[in-house]
Amino acid sequence: MPDGSSFSIRYAETQDAQQVLVRATSQIADQISDLKGRVMSVMQTIDGDAAQSYSEKHDSWMVKVNGMGETLNTGTTTLATSTDEYAQTDRSQGARWAAAGG
Repeated sequence: MPDGSSFSIRYAETQDAQQVLVRATSQIADQISDLKGRVMSVMQTIDGDAAQSYSEKHDSWMVKVNGMGETLNTGTTTLATSTDEYAQTDRSQGARWAAAGG
């Protein structure tokens, strides 16, 4: 068990996780888009107060869905950036050790 004095990263695993997150985010976006099309079909069949009420609830829900999408996109970017920065640090430290004869 790590004692907290060191840190390690498995680049392949973080890159795989980032790709899984990218694919899942894309699949969710596709499903949301499909659902939106279905909702629009239903919206065309109703009118009056029911349409207004449904539209308000749907709009509120879409704000939350869009927020979820932004969070997922931020997560994929953050994971990719973190992995790249750790790799850059490793290369830099490796070069220092090599220059010092290590």
